[in-house]
Amino acid sequence: MLARAQTAGWHTYGYERHDHPVQRCCHQVVARWAGLAEGDVGCAIDGCGAVAFSLPLENMARAWSRLGRAARDEDAIPRRIVHAMQTRPFLIGGSDRFDSVLIEETEGYVIAKVGAEGVHSVAVPARGLGFAIKAEDGAQRAQYPAVLRTLQLFDVLPNELPPRLDEFLRRPIRNTRGETVGEVRPVS
Repeated sequence: MLARAQTAGWHTYGYERHDHPVQRCCHQVVARWAGLAEGDVGCAIDGCGAVAFSLPLENMARAWSRLGRAARDEDAIPRRIVHAMQTRPFLIGGSDRFDSVLIEETEGYVIAKVGAEGVHSVAVPARGLGFAIKAEDGAQRAQYPAVLRTLQLFDVLPNELPPRLDEFLRRPIRNTRGETVGEVRPVS
């Protein structure tokens, strides 16, 4: 966002606020990629104090599919964004975080980004595939297995996952003593 402000010649102070040109630009672009009118894209404030956008899952999936297809078709800016995600997965999630591991284990074939309250967006640029998942209760415990199982159902990932991804497919449930008393896993 700061780089966008700099290159456009906008002041950087307050770049995170909804009325700043950076955020107005982001709002327009999110709406366009999602196939929505700007007024249909919700705005809230995230934990960092910056604007966060909300939209229906169908439109979120559409935006990620469009991003992947545009990158695959060599549209310059989407290609740069996707390439950055593919080659620097640590910057997407961090050490041993789901998105980074998923990108690393698929060698960039799949890109993904966690959102707030159990939302996850995924693209498979080579296939022009995009989808979004929302864990209804907002918890991440079911989110990662749902993403992995969906990728398996689309034949993007094999049934036998690499060990680092398999750790995310079945999440242990522990009691207050730290004992494993169950697990969260896909049922089909």
